[in-house]
Amino acid sequence: ETIQPYHLPVHLRKVTDLPISSGMETMAPLREIEREALMRAARICNGNVTHMARVLGMGRTTVWRRLARWDISLDQFRKGQ
Repeated sequence: ETIQPYHLPVHLRKVTDLPISSGMETMAPLREIEREALMRAARICNGNVTHMARVLGMGRTTVWRRLARWDISLDQFRKGQ
């Protein structure tokens, strides 16, 4: 199966840094896409995990687990700290 834009949350459908290509050679590995999605969500949500979970369409525990997997600290995204 191929992931189509309609499979993604609305906010991710409109934003992209990667050129769209019909060839597989330009596709990033899924692990890089996951890490980038977490980083973007952290930026958008100012490090608020509850908001990140809502934006990403997953549970808070899953967000925490994936942040740990990628060793992403939310301190850098939290404002006023």
